[in-house]
Amino acid sequence: MDRYELFVTDASEADLNETADYIAFSLKEPLTALKLINRIKDAVLSLGEMPQHHRPVSDRSLSEKNIRFLPVDKYLIFYTINETPKKVTILRILHSRREWERLL
Repeated sequence: MDRYELFVTDASEADLNETADYIAFSLKEPLTALKLINRIKDAVLSLGEMPQHHRPVSDRSLSEKNIRFLPVDKYLIFYTINETPKKVTILRILHSRREWERLL
């Protein structure tokens, strides 16, 4: 089975940093932040194999752009798949309660 190259956008990297900072500093839970970030990073790495396993978003305009998502705890990893070359682009990593339809 071929692996997909992973590309993490600046926006998704910023999302991850903001999440870590909020949990670690605002909520004063640095260990919780570290564990969550590790789970999210592991999930991102798992997209290198079989990224089609996760479903497209339900929003019609976004599903037309082939945006898929992978839930991790209360967060959603949004990504697209390019078959030629085999590449997964991580678009955003957002809390599930945010208005992610507007942010994508």
